[in-house]
Amino acid sequence: MNKDIKRIEVPCEEKLVWEEMPLGNTLVGGANSECLKTGTWRVQHPTVNKEKCTNCMTCWLFCPDMSIVVEKKNNKYEMLGFDPVHCKGCGVCSKVCPVNAIEMVLGSDFENTEKPFLR
Repeated sequence: MNKDIKRIEVPCEEKLVWEEMPLGNTLVGGANSECLKTGTWRVQHPTVNKEKCTNCMTCWLFCPDMSIVVEKKNNKYEMLGFDPVHCKGCGVCSKVCPVNAIEMVLGSDFENTEKPFLR
């Protein structure tokens, strides 16, 4: 490792917001969206039409930030919505949905950031 590079180690419990990271930052040690609140930089967010959704979990499989909220009910998994703190609005979920149940909507603010985004 280059001696001129300053290494900053932050425990996951501190939950850094991306704006607080130094410029030129490189994440090492397996950092992920659990440690980083990436939801503040989005310009669009996903919504799910529960009437169309078949709970195939393709969105869950492809989401780069594990922002799909899922619950197991009666030995089956059900997609409940999206985690507003970690969803960065990339749109991967809407692109991979085989039944087009997920739509990207312009806007980054949500009325209730405690509950998943449902339509």
